[in-house]
Amino acid sequence: MNAQSIIAREVNLAGLLREGSFNVPRHQRYYDWDKEHVRMLLQDLVDSVEEDRPCHFLGAIMLIKNEKTSAVNWEINDGQQRIITFSLICSYLCRVFQKQGRAAEESSILRVLFNIQEGHGYTLDTADELIPRVLSPINNKINFNNLLRGHEMGANGKMVAAWNAINVFLNEAEYQNLAWQKKLLYFMLHKVIVVRLEIGDSLDANAVFETLNSRGKSLEHVDLIKNYFLSFFNEDSKLVQGDTVYDLFENKIYASFKTTLLTSYYIRCHMQTQFGFMNKEQFFKKTRGEFGNPKKGDHEKVFEFVTDLARDNRIAAFNSVSRKSTHTGFLEKLTSDAKKSKSKRKIEDYLSDIQEYSITRPIVFSLFCRYLDAPKNEKAKYAKVVYNCTKILSSYVQRVVHVSDFRPSSYEERFANLAKDVNDKSCSTAKHFISTLKKQDKSGVFDDTQYIELMELKSYDKRLVKRFSFILRRIVEYQETNLRINERETTIEHILPKSPEHHSKPAWASKFDSVNCDRFAHCLGNLTVLGKGEDRSKAQHNESFSAKKKIYEKSTHKLTRDINKYKDWTPQTIKSRQSKLIKIAARDIWNFELQET
Repeated sequence: MNAQSIIAREVNLAGLLREGSFNVPRHQRYYDWDKEHVRMLLQDLVDSVEEDRPCHFLGAIMLIKNEKTSAVNWEINDGQQRIITFSLICSYLCRVFQKQGRAAEESSILRVLFNIQEGHGYTLDTADELIPRVLSPINNKINFNNLLRGHEMGANGKMVAAWNAINVFLNEAEYQNLAWQKKLLYFMLHKVIVVRLEIGDSLDANAVFETLNSRGKSLEHVDLIKNYFLSFFNEDSKLVQGDTVYDLFENKIYASFKTTLLTSYYIRCHMQTQFGFMNKEQFFKKTRGEFGNPKKGDHEKVFEFVTDLARDNRIAAFNSVSRKSTHTGFLEKLTSDAKKSKSKRKIEDYLSDIQEYSITRPIVFSLFCRYLDAPKNEKAKYAKVVYNCTKILSSYVQRVVHVSDFRPSSYEERFANLAKDVNDKSCSTAKHFISTLKKQDKSGVFDDTQYIELMELKSYDKRLVKRFSFILRRIVEYQETNLRINERETTIEHILPKSPEHHSKPAWASKFDSVNCDRFAHCLGNLTVLGKGEDRSKAQHNESFSAKKKIYEKSTHKLTRDINKYKDWTPQTIKSRQSKLIKIAARDIWNFELQET
């Protein structure tokens, strides 16, 4: 080889590994692939097997041969992440075939993983004495060597996370039959192709590496989906439609959102209204599952979907769902069509209540789309359905949040599938909607009595002051028509001071012992809302309840002014006020009463 040349050769990766040993130099970064990178590689391999592709191209790897040794030894200057991940997948398959007593498959994988010759007598159980083909960077060395040999590892580090991702992905039921596993192994050993770049001795390997890695960027889900959709239109007869799809993505869909992440979320949200739950980590895989092989799939289905995706009213509806500011022209039209509601609360209020819970967005977006697609003479009817269902969803989510350890991930799939039901018209009225939520509910919050009882229990948990603050601000808005509180311009006031240094003062100590002070200081009934500039109390204002009342009587908020009706502030007073606040929340703000349609 010429010392000043770069030679590129197409090679089988498993075959290349069997040729010798590979060392990752110290100046290379450590193993750094995220779980998403691993899943994408696995998905590419699985798709290649299922579609019977002739090969899978894993890109270029840059190697420098070590001429100081008689054995074949390479230094990996680019490709470490792919080679190590490929080796981990092989190791997983080695364990699979070992457990099934498939000695031939186990042996063939060991040759890829360890520096041994054909016809060796080793098994995974005796691999501890073997030298790995790939010598991982020093901080990953122990983990990598143990994983190759079939030893379980702890939970820390990216390499262990990659190993766990491989296990989770390939342990899915659809990949558990022996015939499929043998097909995957055959593909791994014979059809995963790389371009091997051999760098001459006199060339600066780091400069070549920099050039290789300074071009382009990794593709996001939305880019993968766009490219996948465009592949449906490669035939001459479909080129015009393909140009339209490209233009809609570039000049409408991408242009309508500030970030790739939001664009991707919009597409995923739209798809969930049509196909049900799509895990964000397998979003692209699920998309391929719905639309099929581009060579055999329905290009008209793709064209219709992308056209719908790019509609102005669809994008406006999604923006109304996803943005913090809910004052949009779309909502004004929806409110107008819904006519006047008896409730003080508007649809913007319900959207604001659930805005931080992104799992609700597919449902609301599906409701909005149903309204958009309704015939002109039925717009008012569907606008009321949307109003009612959004109110029900808001009430349900808020009640669950108030009384339980709310974990959004446990609701994500059922909410996405409910969005599909709304779109399919199998859940077409507010009564159907509330009935479906009730069937799924395990919290008991649909029953007012039970919700109130649960709230009474939760209202003394000082860890929930942030939730109590939200409830109080909503009560203030409810009591004062057309008021929208800016959280930054209000403060939450503890009527019985929260600081223990004030609890020993005579006015408080005569009403509260030390145990009661700690119990009642942070509970819902002891909190109120002060407006901008009202929280300027000096130390002496914490001396007594009568001193505090002088501040409260001047408050801009009725909720706080009403405290002046109480002659004294005692545990019983707090309990009584707390009970009233909970009933306002249950019966006036987050109730399940439906507007007539």
